[in-house]
Amino acid sequence: MFNKRLILAAITLLTAGVLSAQPSIYFKWQHKTTKAVVCEPDAPGKDWVRVGGPFQDPDCKRPEPQ
Repeated sequence: MFNKRLILAAITLLTAGVLSAQPSIYFKWQHKTTKAVVCEPDAPGKDWVRVGGPFQDPDCKRPEPQ
């Protein structure tokens, strides 16, 4: 009986997390020294500066509606 409750609780928690997940918002980031540009949800590291966004897609081609 305890195992069934534990399994049910785990399934409920996992399902709740999946249902509440939202799509990522992407930004263009440029490296300070190499000037390389990437499209990521978060800064790739400390030497990166945000130069554009937000975008809906991982290619940074569709702007996020305001």
